[in-house]
Amino acid sequence: MVDEFGYIQNEVAIENVTETFRPLLDDAVNRISRLLGPEMSGLYLYGSVGTGRAVAGRSDIDLLVVLLAEPAPPRCNAIADVARQLEGHHPKVVRSVEIATTWLDQVLTSRESLGYKVFIKHFCVCIAGDDLSPELPHVPPSPTVCSALNGDAPEVLSELWTRFDRTYDEHERRRLGGAIARKILRTLMSVIAAETELWATGRADIASFIIISYPDLVPDVEFLLHAAEEQELALAGSVQQLRRISSFTAGEARRVLRDPF
Repeated sequence: MVDEFGYIQNEVAIENVTETFRPLLDDAVNRISRLLGPEMSGLYLYGSVGTGRAVAGRSDIDLLVVLLAEPAPPRCNAIADVARQLEGHHPKVVRSVEIATTWLDQVLTSRESLGYKVFIKHFCVCIAGDDLSPELPHVPPSPTVCSALNGDAPEVLSELWTRFDRTYDEHERRRLGGAIARKILRTLMSVIAAETELWATGRADIASFIIISYPDLVPDVEFLLHAAEEQELALAGSVQQLRRISSFTAGEARRVLRDPF
């Protein structure tokens, strides 16, 4: 949603985290802080756990680590190991633990910096270390902002499909299918916002915007919502349906979310 000034409203807050997820969140902060120590600038929570919409055992916990400098591959592997450890210690709480990694120069000065700044300001809450968000400006869902957030959709979707097609593990295919569906929903919301400057974050609200803006996709919206929860890809024809919607979404991203730089 947007606030009274037309800025994207940040729905993520520590107070929204329910008691079910707090032990996992505390464990994540402790493990990541111990691993990275002074290398870490800040640690951020985003996604459904931070909005209070998460469902125990069905939702992921999403974290963003901002490092002081670009990490070497072994450091990235160590962070990924922490994610797997957290999953093993809290198997009934979340479906998976996702820890994204970036570094200060990428956030503040790189070509991709606008997307990172908007994401940290409007979609995250700092849970450890230095919080960058107070120094970042509030923004509306303008075409430039929407492009910064999801202008990469054609490339991201292509990469996800490549990984999907290379695996025969059904659990991994459901996971990747869920990631594809979630990227589709976020991208279509950005396309709609770029043309209307309206915004939604929750999937049900995004679905409502899609139904209004794309009546031809009405039969696909419920499928997308289920696929985003990694529940639907075992059904006959569902992979083809997801490919069709993905191709349409990539085309819309190319049409509307053009590179503003």
